Amino acid sequence: MKISRMARCAAGLIAALLTAAALPFSAAADNTDYTLVEGDLQMPIPETYTLKQVIQNPTGQEGFDGLKEPEDLFINEQGYLFVADTGNNRIVKMTRQGELIAVFTGPEDSPLNSPRGVFADAEGNMYIADTGNYRILHLAADGTYVEEFGRPESDKLDEDFIFDPTKVVISPTGYIYALKGQYLITIDGYGNFRGYVGQSKIPFSLREFLVRIFASDTQRNSLRTRVAASYTNVALGPDGMLYASTLDTYEGELKKLNSIGNNIYKTYAEPTAQIVQMLTTLSFDDLSFSFGDRSLEMPSFVDVAVDDQQIMTALDSATCRLFQYDRDGNLLTIFGNKGDQNGCFQQPSSVVVDSEGCLYVLDKYKNNITVFAPTAFIQNVHAALGEYYNGDYEKASTLWQQVLATGENYQLANIGMAQAAYKQENWTEAMRQYKLAGDRLGYSEAFAKYRHSLFRGHFFLAALGAAALVVLLGALVVGLHKAGARAVKNFENQSPGRYGTGNMLLLSCGVFFHPIDVMRIVRDCRGHLKARVGLILIAALAVVRVTYIYTVHYPLVEIAPRDANLVLELGKLLPLLTFVIAAYAVTAIVGGESKLSEIFTASCFCMVPYILVYAILAPLSHLLCRSEEGMVVFLVKFTWVLIFLLFIVNVCVLNDYSGRKTIAVVLLSLFAMVLTWITILLVLSLSAQLVEFVTGFFNELRMSRL
Repeated sequence: MKISRMARCAAGLIAALLTAAALPFSAAADNTDYTLVEGDLQMPIPETYTLKQVIQNPTGQEGFDGLKEPEDLFINEQGYLFVADTGNNRIVKMTRQGELIAVFTGPEDSPLNSPRGVFADAEGNMYIADTGNYRILHLAADGTYVEEFGRPESDKLDEDFIFDPTKVVISPTGYIYALKGQYLITIDGYGNFRGYVGQSKIPFSLREFLVRIFASDTQRNSLRTRVAASYTNVALGPDGMLYASTLDTYEGELKKLNSIGNNIYKTYAEPTAQIVQMLTTLSFDDLSFSFGDRSLEMPSFVDVAVDDQQIMTALDSATCRLFQYDRDGNLLTIFGNKGDQNGCFQQPSSVVVDSEGCLYVLDKYKNNITVFAPTAFIQNVHAALGEYYNGDYEKASTLWQQVLATGENYQLANIGMAQAAYKQENWTEAMRQYKLAGDRLGYSEAFAKYRHSLFRGHFFLAALGAAALVVLLGALVVGLHKAGARAVKNFENQSPGRYGTGNMLLLSCGVFFHPIDVMRIVRDCRGHLKARVGLILIAALAVVRVTYIYTVHYPLVEIAPRDANLVLELGKLLPLLTFVIAAYAVTAIVGGESKLSEIFTASCFCMVPYILVYAILAPLSHLLCRSEEGMVVFLVKFTWVLIFLLFIVNVCVLNDYSGRKTIAVVLLSLFAMVLTWITILLVLSLSAQLVEFVTGFFNELRMSRL
């Protein structure tokens, strides 16, 4: 396991600095379709959508002056496109091929004013979010006026509530869902207010909490009222649920709202849950999750489209890319880009999907509609998902194999095959596929089922093996106790000069049960200690660390062997050596008695619990899955607590300090360690700049002579 989260961050920072020094310019992401693995690693995949058509201006009617800053696009069951042509104060109806059908401007006595949303039913009846007129306008299929809905009257609405809806959706039951900022409100067919739907949660603010406790009344009154994250768009799915895009970075930018307004889509973990997880886990390297591609930019989703299989395509105006997710929130593909050429966007504002799976993207700046057709690759992905959800796992597995034949790095295909095998109770195949996909949680679930089946089939042997394991662990504890006691007794019968390397290594086992006696013997051996004892323990520590990385059970891996850097792992021994130097310097200043050799040997002794526990944990982990991670966490954290206490005993006994002085010296030593590493990093940084300056100077001098 990693020494600590702080060590992990520091090691990562050093690696990043070295990488930055070697490669000053990072390569830009390719303009190809890709997906994300391990959180933010871009993995190229086969092309998922191809450019089919660009509808620059609808055809079929003379004198049509084109779109102007359109903000919303809708496709009804008949396959007609409806565009909220906001800048021209109208609704434009056209075919999927771009042939103009009609233009609607609203009633003559009350024409449309900056309409920002449109919805059309199967017959072509339109509901328009007429934002500038503060209403929802209902027009018949031929454009004649039917009715309008203004600000609903309700005690639940504030007096200063302004009803200027930006999007509108009509449910199968006839309810009107109107979008206005943070609010998604429901209105019935008579214009009555029926409530709010799915308002985003307002996250806890530590700053506001502290201000309200300690600040004056004037400062409290100056606090601005925080509001929930705004909705940006909403769509009605084939399952009758509402799919929405939001600016909610707390719970998740994409939502799927059920009939009572609860989000049942994939969500982010709350900050408090993340803190609890940090304290109760060991940073197991699971597949991380977030909407969008944060390695590029924080996403700003402006619209979502949902097809018949509940596959959601989200349009991100920040990166001008489309992100597609299945009904469980798994990322399928990322494609699209910013640019002036066909197939790229400048300011995308809306997206819809037709019955054939083609995507239509409206661009507010380019005033056009770009049409993308799905490739065979993504069609196979969709088909595999459909068969899985329909319960035909064998057919789904076959389709996933076809996907892998085209894109061998497509992670979701391995997950899909693993899920299919899991449903068929083929645990070993599920484990294999989950491992290929890098999904440790899925692997753990399959392993738990596999282990249960083995126990049921071989109960007697399993019980016998468990009993033998308990006996072996008990014998190990007894053996450590006896070994430590024997080493202490040997010292009493021998002079320090004859207390050799073998006895010292045997003595190191006594830190579990006789830590004070062990440190006292190290102190009494002053002048006779050999550095090879500590070096042997450091070598054992390095071997155990590397062995653990390559042999620990897959669900409990916190760093994949392919990602392990042996030099970096060995470099994690440097804090131990730094503590030895820092403690020696501090104790020399404050009147300590210990010498450098004593501190070095005793500090190496303090790491013996790590060596022993991890040497046992590596093979033992193959009996455990993630549901038993609490046992591993407890054992590891207990080990580090024991190591810390041993370092305190080390400083106290070697220098004959009081308890208060011991704590002070340990804290000063830790501070000296931090200061030492800051100094080292600063020197390395300045040295790199100096080398760069000198190299640049000589290059300029050489170029001037040419």
